[in-house]
Amino acid sequence: LASLDDLKVIHLWRRNQIERIVSEIQAQQTDKWTSYQPSPIPPPALDIGVTTFLTKIAQKTKRREQKMAMFKDHPLLYLEYEDLVRDQPGQMRRVFEFLGIDPLPVKASTHRISHGGLRSSLRNYREVQDALHGTPYAHFIDDAGADALDKVALTPRPAPQRPVRFRIFSHVCAADLDIIGPFLDHYARLGIDSFH
Repeated sequence: LASLDDLKVIHLWRRNQIERIVSEIQAQQTDKWTSYQPSPIPPPALDIGVTTFLTKIAQKTKRREQKMAMFKDHPLLYLEYEDLVRDQPGQMRRVFEFLGIDPLPVKASTHRISHGGLRSSLRNYREVQDALHGTPYAHFIDDAGADALDKVALTPRPAPQRPVRFRIFSHVCAADLDIIGPFLDHYARLGIDSFH
């Protein structure tokens, strides 16, 4: 994929890695990765050890750095999940400009499964907060109360004025195998049929 001359890379990254890990573990435990209707019942709260958080953050950071190095010679747009949710129109303008296509109206098609932030998702919230105090990750849990985001995935309404080729790629390792099915189903529902 990195050898394609016309490849443009959009890197969507969740700034709050603690919330990302909680979300991932909840999805693994409930086998619910997306929701096209508001979820009236949140997933069960978790007890996750601090070591698990630190290990997963280190793994995700290393994989992110490897991916970015692989695509360093291609145009790259960094897009943070939190920014996309808080300012969907502004962030989508950035995406359309980066892709070199005319802006299209977009709307969220999926809903968050978990609500209420880390305080309601982690039974051992205080323990994790205390353990992360003074680490580079403390701000992830200290910012947890600001989590009031509702919708994340976007679906273009009309087709672009000229043909545009979209490809979705993902680096997959053994730890990700259980999410491949839901990942492919989600993007197929959005009309994307080329996966690499």
